[in-house]
Amino acid sequence: MIVDRGSYNINRETQKAAVTHNIILHYLPPYSPNLNPIERCWKIMNEQVINNRFFSSAKEFREAIMHFFNTTWPEIATSMTDRVMIAFSG
Repeated sequence: MIVDRGSYNINRETQKAAVTHNIILHYLPPYSPNLNPIERCWKIMNEQVINNRFFSSAKEFREAIMHFFNTTWPEIATSMTDRVMIAFSG
């Protein structure tokens, strides 16, 4: 399993549970946004919603982001697979 280095992934209980369930933990480098799919998702959201745009209120900002995830993302998700998913070769 590929995991980040959050405290919940590196603590003893997690490591013991992984051994118990025959799971091998592979840790991402300390800072690796290019390997983390959520970082790629945020990048697309920024491109679509935030870049070069002024929001007059926090409410307007929240609404734009919610619109992206509720409306825009479902429409473009299948075409974004190559940008968000990581291709691993074994």
